[in-house]
Amino acid sequence: MQPIGPLPSDTYRTASLLLKLLPDDLVPVVLDMAEFWHDAPLASTTKEVHVTERNAGQPYLIAELLPVFPARGLRSLTFTVTSRDQGHSWDRHWHGTYEHSWTWFEVALLPSDSDNRTNDTGIKSPIPGKRIITNVHASNEYRTHVVRWSYNDDEEETRKLVRSIRAGQKIAITVWARFPAWVNNVRSARIDCQVNAVRKI
Repeated sequence: MQPIGPLPSDTYRTASLLLKLLPDDLVPVVLDMAEFWHDAPLASTTKEVHVTERNAGQPYLIAELLPVFPARGLRSLTFTVTSRDQGHSWDRHWHGTYEHSWTWFEVALLPSDSDNRTNDTGIKSPIPGKRIITNVHASNEYRTHVVRWSYNDDEEETRKLVRSIRAGQKIAITVWARFPAWVNNVRSARIDCQVNAVRKI
């Protein structure tokens, strides 16, 4: 992942300059508003999977926020996925677009009993979440998509979700496909986050 925020050295240099002009308790607030946030990788995988309608909705990558994660410190989440669909369909009009594409990815907060969610057939039940990425319709080319959620996101649902996440919670990227002929071919994924870099001086 390319760094989003400033280097730690830049953050602390800026904090030192602000301390000459502002009270101590205002410096973290100003840095937070200016998005001086620390980049932190959470999880990644390069395991290739091929998901159909039958096994759709299963977690492909799970990231857990450790108990030492700063309380209310999460500022953004970045999801990166490299994938493609089956490479063909009858709807030639939509080839090469994101329209009428039936393979996609969602992000879900896992419940505490997520390891025991099986149905009558013994297959784990899909976990509903919020859609983040859709594959290009009928493409043989693997593409990398990057989606970033922020605690001050313009979309209210995303903003509330990021602000609700606490230490100890698990965040999953789930893989989806619908209709018998559609296949979601996944090559890799990663989850990164940003936290407010200076919380107290």
